[in-house]
Amino acid sequence: SHFYEGNSNAHWIDVLHVPLVHALEPMLFSELPGKTQEVREEPEDHAFYFPPAKTEPQLAALEARQGVKLLKLPVQPHIKTLDISLLDMEAGSRRSVVRSTASRVLAVIKGSGTMRMGETEIHWNAGDVMAVPCWCAHEIVADQPARFLEVCDEPTMRALGFYREAQA
Repeated sequence: SHFYEGNSNAHWIDVLHVPLVHALEPMLFSELPGKTQEVREEPEDHAFYFPPAKTEPQLAALEARQGVKLLKLPVQPHIKTLDISLLDMEAGSRRSVVRSTASRVLAVIKGSGTMRMGETEIHWNAGDVMAVPCWCAHEIVADQPARFLEVCDEPTMRALGFYREAQA
């Protein structure tokens, strides 16, 4: 039942622990009667609905550190395995992340720039999605004001006792 009947643009990005769930084998399947799942609540009532009207004031209230703001969204009560954040970057700012056992997915909401991971350089724009595997230091440089949705599995790595960081 993944569909959208609106008139504006919509983007769907699944950020799930599918490989982990497959390895642990708690997968279940049951056939859904009918063609689509019944709508039981509107998005505004859902715990994972973070519209700009809600997040913009929160981002505006944060103090930028070297042109970067990070707003952690309150998802932990509902999904304990991931951190989900909004990352705002001013034009010309950089964000460096040291190697760790956590992996990340970054979806570019607006802006453009580059990401460096070792010898690899990626040029990104609004609409791009980038994956950063574990133990891969990376640096993001914003050419213009940028915003990302960042998903990180650090809570899973910590809970399992696997989280490690390289010394900066």
